[in-house]
Amino acid sequence: CNIAFCVLALTGLYLWMPRTWSWRTVQPVIWFRSSATHRARDFNWHNTIGFWCAPILIVLTLTAMPISFRWAGSLLYTVTGTPLPASGPQSSGAPPPAAEISAPPAGTAPVSIDVFATVTQQTLPRWQTLTLRFPATGTKQPASIAVRERATWPRTALTTLQFDPFTGQLLRRDGYAELNAARQVRAWTRYLHTGEALGPAAQFLAGLACLGACFLVYTG
Repeated sequence: CNIAFCVLALTGLYLWMPRTWSWRTVQPVIWFRSSATHRARDFNWHNTIGFWCAPILIVLTLTAMPISFRWAGSLLYTVTGTPLPASGPQSSGAPPPAAEISAPPAGTAPVSIDVFATVTQQTLPRWQTLTLRFPATGTKQPASIAVRERATWPRTALTTLQFDPFTGQLLRRDGYAELNAARQVRAWTRYLHTGEALGPAAQFLAGLACLGACFLVYTG
């Protein structure tokens, strides 16, 4: 369905564009006009809504390809010249490699969550949201906090801090800059698909284009 919709948007632009480019021929395609019959109205609506919505719909469907298909995710690695992991393409939000921690003395209890929060707030004072992942009891895994900051670029970038759960020591910091090229591109495609990468205005336009797609189906 995703591929089919992308093909419809691409071929629709080609099929409905006027053969001769002049204001007289282009105007009926790019704006609404009163029509004497329902058929003429539907024809005009289809052209006009398609003209304004198709470019956005093409972006939405193309950026959904790595989400929909493994081959599309692998293609990002090929295009960027990034070695493909044995496990296959990774999303931008895949956790970074776990930091190593030393085995604590027997009976040592994990430190309070407040310790991690305090260190995080001091390290990244522009933090907006903190998402804590605490290891299961009995495992030698670090605790981690995924941090979303204000006024970062790209807007959707996360920074992951890993801590020793028994001492509260900061062990590792990973952010957008530490991602390989393929995962950085994936970070853009993932959030361009929803419009979040460019803010609320882009999300509104993406939603408006999706509503326009419903009219395209009806008028078509």
